[in-house]
Amino acid sequence: MADIKLGPLGFEVSLPPITWSGHSAPDLRVDAPPATNSQTMLDGSVHTSFREHSPQAWPLEWARLTLAQLQTLLGLRAKKEILRFQPNFVDATWYWVKIADFDWSVQIQTVPSGTTLYRAAMLLEEQD
Repeated sequence: MADIKLGPLGFEVSLPPITWSGHSAPDLRVDAPPATNSQTMLDGSVHTSFREHSPQAWPLEWARLTLAQLQTLLGLRAKKEILRFQPNFVDATWYWVKIADFDWSVQIQTVPSGTTLYRAAMLLEEQD
């Protein structure tokens, strides 16, 4: 699988490899919210707007990250700006995205070496 890239324009980095347990690859699906938006007006009528392009979202998850790999993800989240994203598991298209959600936790601490491994989940949403 090709590297997944994310970062500010000209400073994109390869994300840690997505890892999984079991015998099959994770679901690297692309979500696309509905291309319509409906609102009820004060007079009770419903106004529906249609978008030309429905933005996509990419849920990414990692297991068994090292501290350095986690710090890469935390550094990207700290940017708080629109980033460039190249998924490479679907195609090599570049997208403008924001980090809509990010969560991480300690996954395991190995004994006796004391090495701590982490898990992380990130939701990227396409920006127009």
